[in-house]
Amino acid sequence: MSPWTGRIVSVLVVSFVLHLSLVKTALSTMTCDEVAGKRFLVGGYDVGCENPANAAWIYGMGMSGLLLYGAGIPLGSFLVVWRRKSRLNEANIRR
Repeated sequence: MSPWTGRIVSVLVVSFVLHLSLVKTALSTMTCDEVAGKRFLVGGYDVGCENPANAAWIYGMGMSGLLLYGAGIPLGSFLVVWRRKSRLNEANIRR
């Protein structure tokens, strides 16, 4: 058995454990709340969502985080398993 097998499994498990938290954080950067007729970022009520300069940062960072973590972790995990699909029936892998 390759010494990398255990490390790959560990990285996949940790990635999926962190996935929900990372996606939730990325989504929270794009969540605005209305207070007294104005919209403010939930993560920091000193940041106005209606300001075009702030909106570019809010949605730019939020979407990049969502794509990186929301799609990147499952896609990366799929590619790792797909590349090693021929080895999945080996006895030491199935344990």
